Amino acid sequence: MKSISRLNFNFSTKCNMQCDYCYMKFDGLNSTLDIWKKIIQRSYELGVRSITFAGGDPFMYKKFSDLLFYTRDIFGDSLFIQVDTNGISLKEIDFLTIQKCVNLLGLPLDGSNSEIHNLMRSNNNHFTIVIDLLKKISLLEVPIKINTVASKINQDDLLSIGELLKNYPIKIWSIYEFWSIGEAATLHSNKHQIDPDIFRQTAKIISDSLSNIRVEIGYIEKRHKAYFFVTQTGRVYTVDNISSSTYVELGTIFDPFIAEDWYKFANRLDSEERYTHRKDWLQRIS
Repeated sequence: MKSISRLNFNFSTKCNMQCDYCYMKFDGLNSTLDIWKKIIQRSYELGVRSITFAGGDPFMYKKFSDLLFYTRDIFGDSLFIQVDTNGISLKEIDFLTIQKCVNLLGLPLDGSNSEIHNLMRSNNNHFTIVIDLLKKISLLEVPIKINTVASKINQDDLLSIGELLKNYPIKIWSIYEFWSIGEAATLHSNKHQIDPDIFRQTAKIISDSLSNIRVEIGYIEKRHKAYFFVTQTGRVYTVDNISSSTYVELGTIFDPFIAEDWYKFANRLDSEERYTHRKDWLQRIS
């Protein structure tokens, strides 16, 4: 039986932002904590040892903290827990949950200043929210990962973002090449599509210049095979192996041959090795 070592649990009911490069399709389907727990249990049975909770913003959901505690209590250190949040719904009351349950916390930063970041995010207050959270969460000694989408809008600002991040104890900076996948991103591709050569050149300069932060460059061709997505209702989808701008529905996480179905689309070792290496690296520096 094929196994799946890493899973993206996306809360796709709705989002509290409207980023026009978003890759998500929000389905508006409500779910329950009991279903979320069953998804986690089934994921573990399939071999998942690294899970990323994302969204939309998972902290929008009142029971999300309960899910994190359940996941940590049941599976302990055998399951690596990453949470990606835009920070809007993240409150100081959630900090204890993060300290006790989360191995890696992801926050977005798409500009070194409010003008560029807020233009990317279509939200005039978001840069201030992220920087304020960076200051507070840095005190928690929770490893922080910064997620940046590289676009035509911020391509000349990427080096400045790196300079800004030197002020904080960032463990990983993931810079993702804009990917025209999903309804919103496809609609606004002309606005964001970055020249691949410019992106590669800038990424190399950044990687060479930052010694205290691990830089991960998200080239489209490497991310293409990397994703096993599960929604809050258990629906599973991935990126089409033929068309990298299209998603393929695979069924539900509870289907008996869901792992085999996922493997039919491509060799998935790149993704699995990446997240195994990340877990080992974080353990060494902690």
